[in-house]
Amino acid sequence: MFNRSVPLSSTLLSVMDGERVTDVTNFLQILPAEQSSYYIMAAKGKANNTFSGNSTLLVKEGVALLRLGNYTGAIEYFDKALAIYPHNVKTLYNKGNALDDLGNYTGAVQYFDKALAIDPHDFKALNDKGVTLDHLGNYTGAIIYLDKALAIYPHNVKTLYNKGAALDNLGNYTRATVYYDDVLAIDPHHVKALNNKGNALDNLGNHTGAIIYFDKALAIDPHNVPALSNKVFNCMADKRC
Repeated sequence: MFNRSVPLSSTLLSVMDGERVTDVTNFLQILPAEQSSYYIMAAKGKANNTFSGNSTLLVKEGVALLRLGNYTGAIEYFDKALAIYPHNVKTLYNKGNALDDLGNYTGAVQYFDKALAIDPHDFKALNDKGVTLDHLGNYTGAIIYLDKALAIYPHNVKTLYNKGAALDNLGNYTRATVYYDDVLAIDPHHVKALNNKGNALDNLGNHTGAIIYFDKALAIDPHNVPALSNKVFNCMADKRC
């Protein structure tokens, strides 16, 4: 439901084995040349000797593994970087993200807190701590940190969406729709926001309005399973489809 950074498909790991790396050429072509080389090295597992002792390169290697969905491997590189430079904010919050992706939410919060102790205004650490607090069921706490992030970047789509989702989880569906509207004013094709607004309207008993937003989501992604199932439910409730 939340939006932080979307890991690449696990199938990407299976093809990036050195022999079939051309299968992901299209993916690598959209990256800067330097960054794409990190993904290749991460996938081949050849970066250890090259990056050893250089905290900046270790962090980049960890981020590459994080985006490839290899969260345990990413943590190994973040730990190596932190052994060299223990107060690097970027490394600390990235390790927090990797722990969150592994389901270790309490551990993730600890690393976001370490990052924020150094830089209380780090946008990513604020946003990502908010996301993790929501995962822990602390929706009020999540909103506090998402609000701090929005005070820095008030038009950030991910954070606006995340706050809407946190309000949804608190049962404050009316306010949630306001934040989904803010997202859609910036990105009218944000399928998750369209679907979530439909859900919020459904929870408010506005089935007709909900169907309108599910239809908008389906116009963009006709095979979106949540939008399809939600539309069917609302059609049954509204008796109009």
